[in-house]
Amino acid sequence: MKLTIRDIGVWSHYVGDASQPLHVSVHFKIHAYFEGEFVRHNLSRAAVAAEVGPYQPCNCPIAIEQETRALLLATLVQVEPLYQLEKEGAFKKGDPRSISWRRPPTPIFCAR
Repeated sequence: MKLTIRDIGVWSHYVGDASQPLHVSVHFKIHAYFEGEFVRHNLSRAAVAAEVGPYQPCNCPIAIEQETRALLLATLVQVEPLYQLEKEGAFKKGDPRSISWRRPPTPIFCAR
């Protein structure tokens, strides 16, 4: 049981990493700032929770490999816009451009 709980934690960490544009790029100079100081100064747990919907099982006939590839490609598309915001100084404390920045929804292959 302990091993299963640990494994779920490890795999969920990878899913979170896959949805972060700076994790799919070799150009990650703002990575630590973006995941640390920026988050601490600009986001709240309540604001993030309000954006997360309830769990929905997929029950997809699509292979996990295809779902993973789609997630990584959708995330990769957001690297350039993220860097443009950083170049413009949008990740300074309280800048509304960075706080309201949203990635487009991740593609979903199966009907839910």
